[in-house]
Amino acid sequence: MDVDAIPQLRGALLAAVGVGVLTLGGWWWQAQAPQARSDTGLVPGGSSSVTYWRENPVTGAVVPEPASSMVIDPSTGAVVGTDGPPVDGTVTSSAVADGWRGANDLVWTESARISSGGAVLRQTRMERGERHLLWLRCTGPGELLVAVSGARSAAPMTMGCDGGQVLMELTGTGAAARLSFSPAGSQPVQIEARLVVLT
Repeated sequence: MDVDAIPQLRGALLAAVGVGVLTLGGWWWQAQAPQARSDTGLVPGGSSSVTYWRENPVTGAVVPEPASSMVIDPSTGAVVGTDGPPVDGTVTSSAVADGWRGANDLVWTESARISSGGAVLRQTRMERGERHLLWLRCTGPGELLVAVSGARSAAPMTMGCDGGQVLMELTGTGAAARLSFSPAGSQPVQIEARLVVLT
């Protein structure tokens, strides 16, 4: 068996270069690691506790999200309880922070179960250029169709009824704005909706 020394030398040299590159990369990684800062309370490798922050869609303010949990009825998907007080007495959900909608800003609220072929219609007058925010949540096995006439918006749209929130901005055209909520399929849905004036 003829053993050539050059391939062995190349292999050893390649292994040495690989070890050197890994060592240099490890040193660089450590040198570039973020340093502990006293103004944030964050320390690399520190505690795994988390604070979630939310942006207020009306004012743009960023606020810490309170710890919360919800109790959901598995048969309907409806929220049946939370760990905190209701937002305004009509919906027991901690998903929207207190104070985001003042009593003067609230135009209307709606909570309804809509069967196949049914619809909920709401109408309100909006001045030209007046901005409103539609907050919407839908639960149940189906999908919800949202249609808007008399105002500029991203509607019509279809949303899955998984309990998630949807925020939609409406801009008035000077006419009565009409909002229609109906199941997109044959399954009934439960909706919670609020229309709020943006200032």
